[in-house]
Amino acid sequence: MLFEILQPNIIIAIFAASFLGIFIGAIPGLTATMGAALLVPFTVYLDPLPGMAAIISMAASSIFAGDIPGTLLHVPGTPASAAYADDAHAMAKRGQAKRALLILLFASVVGGMLSTVSLIFGASYLSRIAMSFTSVEYFWMACLGLSCAVVIASEKPLKGTAALLIGLAIASVGFDPTNGYPRFTMGMNELSGGVMFIPALIGLFAVSQIFKSPLKGENVGMTQRETVDNTSMLVEAAQVIATLCRYPIKLLRGGSLGIVIGALPGAGADIAAWISYSISKRFSKTPQEYGKGHEPALIEASASNNGALGSAWIPALVLGIPGDTITAIAIGVLIMKGIQPGPMIFFEQANLVNGIFIIFFISNLVLIPVGMIIISMAHRVLSIKRTVLNGFILLFCIVGAYATSGSVTGIWIMLAMGLLGRYLESRDVPLAPLILALVLGTMIESHMMRALITSRGDVDVFFSRPLGLFIAMLVFASLLWPVVMMLIRKVRQKPNTGREC
Repeated sequence: MLFEILQPNIIIAIFAASFLGIFIGAIPGLTATMGAALLVPFTVYLDPLPGMAAIISMAASSIFAGDIPGTLLHVPGTPASAAYADDAHAMAKRGQAKRALLILLFASVVGGMLSTVSLIFGASYLSRIAMSFTSVEYFWMACLGLSCAVVIASEKPLKGTAALLIGLAIASVGFDPTNGYPRFTMGMNELSGGVMFIPALIGLFAVSQIFKSPLKGENVGMTQRETVDNTSMLVEAAQVIATLCRYPIKLLRGGSLGIVIGALPGAGADIAAWISYSISKRFSKTPQEYGKGHEPALIEASASNNGALGSAWIPALVLGIPGDTITAIAIGVLIMKGIQPGPMIFFEQANLVNGIFIIFFISNLVLIPVGMIIISMAHRVLSIKRTVLNGFILLFCIVGAYATSGSVTGIWIMLAMGLLGRYLESRDVPLAPLILALVLGTMIESHMMRALITSRGDVDVFFSRPLGLFIAMLVFASLLWPVVMMLIRKVRQKPNTGREC
């Protein structure tokens, strides 16, 4: 089977799609889903295996490429990259841009490899777990993701809560998911579908930085001395591999969490990255270092990021249910080729399934040289003057916002969210909880209402299922954990007050 995969047309498809994914992921707003959609017309002229190879390779490389602008410019290229953009950019400002990107690259490859192993050996088992989820479990999973905001903003709980509520308010704009009644649209038909997430993300992270630059009087993005070290790429890569070997638990935990979340239909790499980042911070001995360029944060969240990609194919292949938007496109391509995903595909198209497994391994391995080539050239963008750089960033932001929305409304949303992000940052309000609320707000509401409708308004439905009850306990534990830790710190500090009982 390996010899069938190592054909020139498949290898060319893997490399070409990898470079395309790097380009798409590095431009804010151009997502992996968009890249997969762009490949669909080309897959018409390809056999099923080369077509799947192109989609898989493009997805893996574009998810990593979103880390490049997030690291160098603090402008996440993809929604998943936003979870750890603060740490990556902080390392770049310390002169460790190359090291940060190599950590993200190798952690992504490890996460991708782990997800491929899970796809091969655990497809049927994980798909059964995913299929046992009802609206109750999805509601609590979304709440668990939202509780991550408590951990991420643990140093500023009140401001983090304010950002969370702002995000939930923005997520409520548009048609009610239950009865279709418009809310907070101000009579604008363009907002009937809600505030589009990608333009909002671009505005909060990219445009807000452009608004901030003139106020700080910056002339250059960052000086060469600050951002580029003189260590050779191979030596730096060897040092990064040694660093990853010191954190095997974080690699395995991040990759495993990404696998589980990726196997849930409707979840994705962005949710996996946020939850993994918060869990990493919660179990860290130095949580105060998170957001300031902490390498373990990059390792765990990035491994989770790519770990979700492979497992998203589990429900797609086993049950014919897309795990995310990329696998939805892949299913469409297979159906177009006359192949129906589902349990019988393992018998009727065994060679195709085994070929997909091998392609996952190859595409992750190809990501290493392709990523290293891009990393060796990426830092040169920082030698551009800030005024010129801001112009290019704004241009790409406009293109990304318009491409994802298909209308000028996306650009206006981007600019409005950019102003909001600039205002919140000036008041020292963290943006991460707001982003999490935007991602999960609609999901929480729709699954909550669906569960209440099926139970005829009985709230006991949220605690009647064992799996749902278990996830609910995790949610409450995550919310109470900061309070418990605060009480413990106060108890420990009491003997030092000098008072006598």
